[in-house]
Amino acid sequence: MPTPSAPSARPPLWTRLFTSLTVANFGVAMIFYMLTSTLSGWALDELGASQTQAGLVGTAWFVGAMVARLVAGRMATTLGERIVVVGSTLAMLLGTLVYPWVGSVALLLVLRFLHGVGFGIAATALTGTALSRVPIERRGEGSGWFSLGLALATGIGPFVGAQLQKGSGQQSVFLAAIACGLVSVVSSLLVARGMSPRERRRERERLTLSDFVEPRVLPVALTVAVCAMPFGAIITLLSPFARSVGLGEASGWYFLVYALVIAISRPVAGMVQDRVGDTAVLVPMMVAMVAGVVLTAVATSGAVLLAGGALLGLGYGTLVPSGQTVALNLVGSARASLGVSSYFLLVDAGTGIGPFVLGALVEPMGYRGALLVGAGCAVAGTLMMGVLHHRMRRRPRERAV
Repeated sequence: MPTPSAPSARPPLWTRLFTSLTVANFGVAMIFYMLTSTLSGWALDELGASQTQAGLVGTAWFVGAMVARLVAGRMATTLGERIVVVGSTLAMLLGTLVYPWVGSVALLLVLRFLHGVGFGIAATALTGTALSRVPIERRGEGSGWFSLGLALATGIGPFVGAQLQKGSGQQSVFLAAIACGLVSVVSSLLVARGMSPRERRRERERLTLSDFVEPRVLPVALTVAVCAMPFGAIITLLSPFARSVGLGEASGWYFLVYALVIAISRPVAGMVQDRVGDTAVLVPMMVAMVAGVVLTAVATSGAVLLAGGALLGLGYGTLVPSGQTVALNLVGSARASLGVSSYFLLVDAGTGIGPFVLGALVEPMGYRGALLVGAGCAVAGTLMMGVLHHRMRRRPRERAV
């Protein structure tokens, strides 16, 4: 006869809700990366945008996402997960339907901002809803698998977008984005009923800052945000940089290598984090990221450039979900959406600021110099993580329940 202390099988991770929301998250991420990697060039060639305006096409999206992160966590607790998840994925789909009709840079910037708002709400709601259902003993693993879709989209999205743009033009990229939006909406609708038990939680009448931002996650979020700056710059600058040094063909495979490494490293890192602890994963991954940015900056051959992409995937690609797990463990399931929104508020800020700040250094320092400054940002993030090391070691994991 079994006793209460008898060992039991690990609780399931791949439930119907978790699987469907993981697919929906992948669709949302594909929209982001396919459009982000192609719209700046399209704006230059078809809309007559200046270089500065083309850069703002990416920045407008991140500004919208940051605005959304401020309210997305609270929306999930006051409106309910079902309304926010389904509504935001539908907004992502509707946004993709508008792009083919944009005929000016001004309208494109407005659309990018609004679409960024939709992305920020969708990404927060999908992540918070899915990971709040993950058993705590598998939270690192669950975070790794869930965010794998985002990682794969990082490589697949720019590659597919570039191939479609080169072969059939930007309109085919828009059609592919619409298809991804449909996948996200259908996936979220399939499990909408399962989200209803967590709807409409009552909140106190007087609002405070903690209703919009979870202070406990800000230190780790700021640390990851500093590392996000060179990553955002690489997304934006890699193509023109690679062309300028004769590595244009190799650059087309850069993010595919990045995604391939993440497909292996993220789930493994999540399991290690669950068993060994946070800093055992975070610090080595940040060191790998520094090496990846440096190799990317100094590359003179395709092999070195792709090695940089691999190390960037191992480093930054694993760092983001690992930091997200820390954030969730700090706040627990009850405030999961708010914790996620606060975490990505700063991470998105770093990703958006990176292209602007480091891009401004291209003219005086060249692409290599600008990217090496980005590597310095990653070093600073690693040092910041060292400061947080003892605090995270002392954090009792039981508090995450």
